[in-house]
Amino acid sequence: MTGVHKANIIYSLCSLLGRRAFVVAGDEPEANRLCADLGAMGLPALFYPLRDFTLRDAEGSSHEYEHQRLRALTALQGGGRCAVVCCIDAALQYTLPPAELRRRTVTLKPGAAVPMRRLLDLLAACGYEPAAQIEGPGQYSHRGGILDFFPPGLSSPVRAEFFGDEIDTLSFFDPLTQRRTESAPAVTVAPAQEALIADPAGLAAKIRRLAAELRGKAAPAARAVLGREAEKLEGGLPLGCADKYLPLLYGGRTATLFDYLQDDMLLFVSEPVRQREKVRSALWQWGEDLKDYLADGTLCHTLDTYSRDWAFALSQFEKAGAVYLDTFVHGGYDTPVRTLLNLTVRQRSVWGGSLDQLTDDLKEMLQNKWACAVLAGNARAAKTVAADLRARGIDAADVESPEKIERGEVVVT
Repeated sequence: MTGVHKANIIYSLCSLLGRRAFVVAGDEPEANRLCADLGAMGLPALFYPLRDFTLRDAEGSSHEYEHQRLRALTALQGGGRCAVVCCIDAALQYTLPPAELRRRTVTLKPGAAVPMRRLLDLLAACGYEPAAQIEGPGQYSHRGGILDFFPPGLSSPVRAEFFGDEIDTLSFFDPLTQRRTESAPAVTVAPAQEALIADPAGLAAKIRRLAAELRGKAAPAARAVLGREAEKLEGGLPLGCADKYLPLLYGGRTATLFDYLQDDMLLFVSEPVRQREKVRSALWQWGEDLKDYLADGTLCHTLDTYSRDWAFALSQFEKAGAVYLDTFVHGGYDTPVRTLLNLTVRQRSVWGGSLDQLTDDLKEMLQNKWACAVLAGNARAAKTVAADLRARGIDAADVESPEKIERGEVVVT
């Protein structure tokens, strides 16, 4: 089956069962196509990308992919109808644990009693960066009784105006003109970074203990790097490589995207054989990169693993009862398969708007007694297309929400 058929199966099963979708695509181009196709079918889809962790202390690193991931995590935890699409290497990377995301997510409403100081502390604890003026997601700006902030899950920044210790108004605004665009009845503030250092002094103590325990040829270089980074934390300075300490943060509990997989979700895995090779390739590449990181002291024992392996992925597939989607049938799978279904599907050429082409396609399908569904852009277009088809000799019915289409029937919806 082709990509659009995979999307149709995902959408249909989720609609029939009232479930959300957790989709592991074969590669990034397929993931982007699935997001577009699912969105066109009416299932909002978010892409959860792979990102490069910042492991060396650096200033000004981009958080674009990190914000994209956090949007997906917040949507998964929010419970709304959606699909999250990822590649297996991204799904296995460490991220913010679900409990931490819940604990640090707050919904604000006009009239709520929230002191400005408390909200400023919340934004700082969630990884937002102070700025003179908001330019992008993950920033906040404070002047007088006005607080601007830009949560990663929103398309526009938010302006909160305070009256004493109470939020007087919430509104979205244009970051270029700084003018308000529309009122916001409620706004959810979620973390802006995956690696959040809630206790700098506590993390610095852990780093110094780790440095003292190091042994071996590369230990002196690693101790020097760890010492400098611990000193920055003790001095209250921001650390540009917080990702490096994900194994030590959150009480030592590591999490992946699979920790956000819930009972109301269906897990779909596209091209599982390709997934295995992708993980193998990613782990080999990490092994090569790790040699350099260990040699120059950037990483060390305990700080050397930032994702899970293929065995972990298989355990998640089996636990969730994954639906495997393959273009072609092949011999076997790495997990037990309960049912194997073969589908014969065809993808026709893209319809360019010509009714002659649509009529010819439908006549051929009707000769084979197919059940035919024509999807229109809106209700008005559906009525028009159905009427035009009837005028050309095809008995097409305009049905708003068809539950079943019999063989030999044409339904426009």
